[in-house]
Amino acid sequence: MHSAKTLVIALLAAQSACAALFPRSGPVKDLQAKDFKKELGDGHLAMVLFSAPWCGYCKQAAPAWSRAAETLSPLIPFYNVDCDEEANKRFCASEGVQGYPTIKAYPKGSKGNGRVYSGARETKDMVDYATSMVPGTKVEKIKKTDEIDAWLAQHPEQPHVLLIHPSSHSVPLMWKVLANRLTGKMTFGFHRDNTGETKRAIGIDMSDEKVDQVRVILWNLKGEKEIYEAGPLKFEPLIKYFTHVLGETPIHIEDITSTSSAVPVSTTTLTKPSKSKDVAAKRREMEAKWQEEERRDRLRREKKEQERLAQVFAEQDRLAEDEYDDPSPVDAAEEAVKVVHVAHSTEDPVQAEIDAVLHELEKVAETAAAGGCASHADDQSAETPLQAASEDFDHGESAARQADVDSGYSAGTPLEEQAEEFEHGTHAAVDLDGHARDEL
Repeated sequence: MHSAKTLVIALLAAQSACAALFPRSGPVKDLQAKDFKKELGDGHLAMVLFSAPWCGYCKQAAPAWSRAAETLSPLIPFYNVDCDEEANKRFCASEGVQGYPTIKAYPKGSKGNGRVYSGARETKDMVDYATSMVPGTKVEKIKKTDEIDAWLAQHPEQPHVLLIHPSSHSVPLMWKVLANRLTGKMTFGFHRDNTGETKRAIGIDMSDEKVDQVRVILWNLKGEKEIYEAGPLKFEPLIKYFTHVLGETPIHIEDITSTSSAVPVSTTTLTKPSKSKDVAAKRREMEAKWQEEERRDRLRREKKEQERLAQVFAEQDRLAEDEYDDPSPVDAAEEAVKVVHVAHSTEDPVQAEIDAVLHELEKVAETAAAGGCASHADDQSAETPLQAASEDFDHGESAARQADVDSGYSAGTPLEEQAEEFEHGTHAAVDLDGHARDEL
């Protein structure tokens, strides 16, 4: 019995310890099944976490869920449904909850089906998913000043409100949320004016106005222009101002601290917006700025690439047109290489034969000079093989003649021989019968 009581007490203590996943004063609101349609009945985006107090994963996800709720509050409400409570079990089952935690986004509040979030349970991922659920189609982006009149002509049965921003190219999240909250009741527009031209065109006195000042201009059903000065450019003051213009009771939002309960409207007096911005707003502005810079950089790269391709195609077309008239520089260079190659690889047959003969003669001369002919060992004056052969012939004839003289041989005629004898005194007297005579 004692052990049973101890077990019950322990279970109750554990349940009470696990019950408070989120503090009552925090940005996450507890949602009961009976209040679902009332809280989400306005048809606007809401984020809901289905959990159980004993779930360990729910405890792990709770801090990130709280930070995401604080970042987007009051633009997008974050709720928690305790599916372990008996009153909520049937509701959780009807929403298809089979495990904990289950996160669902309701883009149209209780009027539409929820979408299950399956991303990481981190603050940034949850914030990115929630903001992606806010459609931007309810805000018309006006690029030029002269387009404002055409925009005002649309939906004449509704007031028109225009946000003039000095630098941002993208529509702020707050403006998207306001447009979706008041869709069908008020027409929203967005315009970037970095020079002050649009402000001057619509009649704002720029003598005391800064160019980088954000302005909200409203045109009522009579076409009268009203400049917002109800307070800082934040969600709660703006939603109160717009519902006041519409003549309605403000829609259900959290109570806010305001310096003035009245909502003044003026067409001449301007008030400067508050310079205080929370960390989440600054981060969103920086992210929007980085995305815009990346988009511009991508467009510049694509433009340069298109220009480069256009130049390449133009050059190809020009070469194709000149193909049958004049050779292109590339073709001319290739042809020159071919000519040089042929010139180096082709020989003159006649010149080749002459070179061969001279080469053979030089080989003969080198052989003779090396000792092949002993009679000419001392004669090195011949310059060519032909000259050497001529000198050999001359030397040979002289030697033959000297030998004939020494031997008394004469190759001449008899008369020539007798003449030589008379010249040398060797001629002897010869008688008639051929005998030699000793006297005259």
